[in-house]
Order: sequence, then structure tokens, then C-alpha cells
Amino acid sequence: MKKGAWGWGITVAVCLVVAGGLPAWGADVIKIGVIGPMNFVQGKGHWAGATMAAEEINAKGGIQVGNKKMKVELVKADSNEFLSVTDATNAMELLLTQHKVDFIVGGFRTEAVLAMQDLAMDYKKIFIGCGAAHPELCTRVAKDYNRYKYFFRGTPFNSEFLVKTCFIHMATVGELLKKEVNIPKVRVAIVAEKAVWADPMIAAAEKVIPQMGMEVAGVWRPSPVATDVTAELSAIQRSEAHMIFTAFSSSVGIPFARQAGELKVPAAQVGINVGAQKDGFWEATRGMGNYVATMNTYARGVEVNHLTRPFVDKYIERFGEVPTYTADTYAAIIYGLAPAIEQAGTLDADKLVSIMETREYDVPSGKVGYLKDAEGRHLHDGEGREVTLAFLPLFHIYGQVVVMLGSLVQGLTMVLFTTPDMEDILDAAERYQASAFYGVPTLLEYLKEYEKTDRVNWKRFKLIACGADTLHRSTIEGWERRTGTRIMEGYGMTETTAVSHGSPYQRPKTGSFGVPIPNVRAAIIDPEGVDFVPPGEVGELIVSGPNIMQGYWMRPQETKEALVEIDGMRWLRTGDLVTMDEEGYFHFFDRKRDLIKYKGYSVFARHVEEVLYKHPQIKAAGVVGLPDPKVGQIIKAYVVLQSEARGKVSEEEIIEYCKQNLTHYKVPKIIEFRGELPKTDVGKVSRRELREEAEEA
Repeated sequence: MKKGAWGWGITVAVCLVVAGGLPAWGADVIKIGVIGPMNFVQGKGHWAGATMAAEEINAKGGIQVGNKKMKVELVKADSNEFLSVTDATNAMELLLTQHKVDFIVGGFRTEAVLAMQDLAMDYKKIFIGCGAAHPELCTRVAKDYNRYKYFFRGTPFNSEFLVKTCFIHMATVGELLKKEVNIPKVRVAIVAEKAVWADPMIAAAEKVIPQMGMEVAGVWRPSPVATDVTAELSAIQRSEAHMIFTAFSSSVGIPFARQAGELKVPAAQVGINVGAQKDGFWEATRGMGNYVATMNTYARGVEVNHLTRPFVDKYIERFGEVPTYTADTYAAIIYGLAPAIEQAGTLDADKLVSIMETREYDVPSGKVGYLKDAEGRHLHDGEGREVTLAFLPLFHIYGQVVVMLGSLVQGLTMVLFTTPDMEDILDAAERYQASAFYGVPTLLEYLKEYEKTDRVNWKRFKLIACGADTLHRSTIEGWERRTGTRIMEGYGMTETTAVSHGSPYQRPKTGSFGVPIPNVRAAIIDPEGVDFVPPGEVGELIVSGPNIMQGYWMRPQETKEALVEIDGMRWLRTGDLVTMDEEGYFHFFDRKRDLIKYKGYSVFARHVEEVLYKHPQIKAAGVVGLPDPKVGQIIKAYVVLQSEARGKVSEEEIIEYCKQNLTHYKVPKIIEFRGELPKTDVGKVSRRELREEAEEA
């Protein structure tokens, strides 16, 4: 906008821009402009989030900039962007020229933010967008980096990834309508406000809805600030739609929901309705906002990571409601700007850009990491793309259900491998910026010691999971020391359709495979009977739920042995020996068939292996019991030494080490060194093969 073309517009904008929130402290302040539609829920979220961030920073004395502390001063700018793009650009220009802010956060309506973005770039001011979703805002950065590099998207993901999430919700509701209401062919009305951000969502919906086995009943585009949408709703009712896919970021979502209830439109609403994110939605719709499903970044009792609950609880205490996603101005300031400024020791925008575009850090809504486009150019956009490294065999239940089907259902990208080569896995982790890693204990043990493991930034991963075999404590602790990340354990088997237990993300316990997943019951019984055992005692794990198999195909005897009825409930005997602690977490001991009986003592092979794995010169170990007429079974350990220890460490030394660290009856009587150990298809040590080899010998 030219400075000589203000005229009447500036008179309006002067009323819209005021310094607020916190007083100025003179020259040693960092001025942050907060711009948004302040009379609407979106702008109120912008201001509330920024206010919380400034208060927290200033309570600690400010931001360390070089050798001095600088406090934060907020400047509120009402963009009025739902009604006027001109008002929005005037408000932005006043922030830049009159208030001379150092940084800007906020913005909501794409049409207005595109114009505001140009102004901020003219003045080379870092502008973190907290509301506008259109991809163009970030493709500009890639196309003309030198001009647009000062723009970063803070929230939300762009339209392409928002619509993927919406489709997951739509598919869920569609299946419910088919099964519960007996609607064979669900008809979907697409209703999106007249706004640029919604355009790619409509195009995607028209293409994908038929692919999901549903029909498009029509497309309607009301004004973002419409107060009467009875014409659109009447047309939707005539179209005989069963579901309404909504894309509302502005105030139209409230009258739409209210009038749909008043007209008794027989259709469920699914998609985006920002107005429905507020606690007062029910009152605003006069009790008519029924059958409306929306999504929000935050909700009571839902934790994305360790930062979520403290932020949500404090926000509710401060403002009396759950934050909307535009309140992520809080994260933009306190986790984005402030640490970058302290790292750079300056407010210089060019120096800050080079830091911000490469940082990866947690925020209350997840993790921030700015990605590049296919040509390697910076986008300054959190694409929302999640990438899974799929190197586990897909014919195994772990790889097939957890990795493959889990990724497909969520719309994740899978990087496939023909063989689990360590070099290829590490290369792919960096090349594709992978965010999910599903492994087995032997692979994680090797990676823990592998010389090139550090070239991957493991802290970027949202999930590092392990299953299929015993995860030894030495592997867990060594992995954490090496990578600074935690391994999340789970439990399952083919008979439980892959998963029955998982570790709570925010409260995992070292050495535990977690708690039962929803709708699954778990208990522990006497391995030789069906009596339940109390917490803390070792017994056989049994599980019950909708994911349990019906039986083994054409094997009635095995089915009868595996499935038992206790107190009228059908349970699966897993054959695994576990304990449950006082908090309901389950801990694995051993397979029942791997339990070694020595002179009447019960020896868990895993316990012996745990001690062996702690020996600094042992790379891998497998322990089995061999039949012996005098003592029942004798303990034999197969050991793979580290390469530098081969030929230097003797069997006697290993036995002596075991005597120092194990009860006498658990000490192996035989040690056999191997170059490698036999493994199953998913890479776990095959005790069965070791046992068969020993018995044949």
C-alpha cells in the first residue's frame, strides 16, 4: 500500500490500532504487533495467547538479547479483515510505520493475510501467521525467498492437510450412518464460506467423496459473515443430503448450526467450524447446535505433549474457556521468537530467519519443524506431513497392521524398504524427514551402538516405538543416552489383531509395555489354571475384546487350548508371563514356553539375557533351557561378542560375570560364542531355533 494513498482509510485504522496489554518500558522493549479480527473469536484468541506469552516472559525479566534483558510490549491491531481487506492492510501499515513494531503475529483471513504479508515483507519484519491456511502464503517463500523469507506459518497446517484430517472424520461419520442408520449411499453437501482458503478444500472434497463410496449432493458458498443461511439450508434439505461437510472459519458457522437445528435438517455436520470450537457454542446456537462435529487444536483433558495441559489449564483459568487454535500466538512468541532471539543475541530479522527455519521444538499443540518443498526450497510451513519408515516385513502382523494399515488409515507417507539395511534406514530418516519409527529390540540395540546413528536428529521423531520381542533395559537406557529420546513399548500378537497394549504417550514407564488399549480387557491368571492372581505376582496374561481372534483355522484343539471362558467372559491365553503393577501397567517377564526349570526353580530366560546385555563386550545374547535328567533343565547362553572382544573374552569370564550379577541357580552352565544368532522374520532372536539346534546336538 502506498503511503500517500491513506486518505479516509487511515482515520478508520487509527481507531483500530492501539498499544495494549502491557505498558512500555522505554527503549529496551521488544514490540510485537498482534493483528487479527479482534471483535471475533479468532482475533480474541490471537490477543489472549499473545498476552499470556508476554506476561510469562516479562515475569521472568524479559528476553535475553545479548548482554541485556528486554521486556515485551504488545500492540493490538484490529484488522477487521472479515469485512474489509483494506482495513486489514491499514492496520498492518500502522503497526509498521506508527508503532514501529519489531515482529508481527496473527492474521486470519487468507485474502487479508496475503496483503498484510506483502507489507511486512516490504519492511523486512518477521510475520508469524496464526490462522490463515492457504498454501500460497508459504509457496511464496519458496518461489521468492529473498522477499518472503520473513514469513512463517505458525498455525494451522495448510489447506491440503486440513482437508485430509476432515476426510478421516467424514469417513468415520459416513460408516456410522451406513451401519447405524442403514443408509446404503450417503449423500454429502459441501458448504464452504466464500474465502480463498476453502477453495482447495472444495476441489479435494468433490474428488475424494465419490472415492469414499459417497455422493456429492451439491456445493454451497455462503458469505463468511452471513447471519441468515436459510436459503442454503433449504436447498440442502431438498438435495436429501445425509451429511454436510463444512468449511467455516468465520462467524457464519454459528447461524448455520443454529438454523439447521431450527429447520430440523436431517444431516450430520462434519468438517471445520471454528465457531463451534468455543465453549459458548451451545448457548450461541440457542441449544440448536446438535449433530455438529468439528475439530480444534485444544480440548480439555487431551494432551499432545508435556506442554499441552499446562497451557490449556492456565488459559482456562485466565480466560474462562478452552483456547482456539489462533491462541497459538502464545507458542509463536514464547517458543518460536523468544528462543531464536536469545540464540541470535539480536533482533536482526535476517539473522533470526536462518535460525528459525532450521529449529525444531515442541509447542503445546505438537512439534514445529519447517519443511522444504520437493526442490529443496524453504517453505516456512509446517506441512503436517507425517512419514513412517516401513522396514518391517509387511506379511508380519506388526508390519502389516501397525505400520502399513495404521499409516494408510491416517493418510501418512510410508517409505518402503526391501531389506532393513541400516545405512538405508538412516539415509531415509533424514531425506524424508521421518516422524515415526517402528522397530524391534535387536535393531534398536544395533542402532544404539552404530557409529553413524548420530547423523539422524532423533528428537524430531514424534514416535519411536518397539514391539515383537523383549526390550532389554540396557537397550532402553543406552538409547536414551545416545539419542535423547524415549522408546515407547507396546504389546500384541497375531491373535489380538496386532495390538492389545500400548504405553501412554505422556506417562510411559521404563520396562513396561503399557496398559490395555480402549475396549480391551486384560488380566493375569495362574499359568497352570484359571485363577486370577493379584497385582505384583507373575502369571499368564489373558486378554478379551473385539480384536481377539475367533480361533485357529481348521485347528480346533489349539483353539480350545487358547480360548477359555472365565466367569462368562471369553479370554485369550497369550502364553506370556507378565505382572501388573499397582497403577495397571503391565511388565513382560517371558514366554511360558521359554521358562526354564532348574532344580525346581523357575528361571526366566529374559532375566539372564538382561544381565548378559549389560556386559560391555556383549552385543547380543539368547538363553535357553536344555533337558537334563538330574536337574530338569540346564541353562545355556548363546553370546555374540563385540567385534573388538572376539578371541579376547573367554567362556569362563562370562560365567564369572554372571556369578557376580545373578542368583546362583540362574547362572548359565554353558556359554557358546556365535558370530550371529538366528532371528525371526521381524528380527528378534529365535530361541526356538537355538533350542532345537542344542537338542539336536
